[in-house]
Amino acid sequence: MDGEGVIGIAGTDGFIEIKIHKFGMNQRVGVGEKALRIVRKNNVPIEQIPMSIDRMSIIFRKENLVGKEKQIASDIAK
Repeated sequence: MDGEGVIGIAGTDGFIEIKIHKFGMNQRVGVGEKALRIVRKNNVPIEQIPMSIDRMSIIFRKENLVGKEKQIASDIAK
């Protein structure tokens, strides 16, 4: 294998992802910090935070987020 392309795919049920996409996000200070502060304020543990230049996803176990997802997404969007 030459190290290029897809090297693995995994998945499981029971997770929810909140995606944040903002052009130029990598040039703005505090975007990720704000999102993580909001999640912490709602006392929700995070499973993973995949990121790229203009995108950030926060992945949660579904049972930890139920009933809080709309409020968290709304607060992050402000």
